[in-house]
Amino acid sequence: TGTVASSQGSLVSNTTAPLDFQFIGAKAAEGNSTKVLASDAYTSWDDLGVADTRAGIAIGFVTPSKDTYWSKAEADNNTASLGAVQVLAGDTQSFTLDALYGKAWPEKTTLQYIVTLRVALSA
Repeated sequence: TGTVASSQGSLVSNTTAPLDFQFIGAKAAEGNSTKVLASDAYTSWDDLGVADTRAGIAIGFVTPSKDTYWSKAEADNNTASLGAVQVLAGDTQSFTLDALYGKAWPEKTTLQYIVTLRVALSA
């Protein structure tokens, strides 16, 4: 159908200090051949053929303010924060994921990815 379904996640601070949840990136789970690519890997994701569609997807972390932080390609082994969400003490913030991908899937496909977040005390 050309759609991606993403569960909504929650970032919770049960501490007495505000926390920063930093988005580090995403990578394909074991056994998933569709790897994470940079969001600018293609100028037109909609025009990809079957092979390129199956080869890669871009994954973005969507913050409560609707900013999107796009993962770097998983081959880059990124360890730096791409963006953060501050969660105040005793508060909860929600997030979702977004994706850019080719539309040439020959069948319904389920893909699994590992998203890495770093938690730090907020300044």
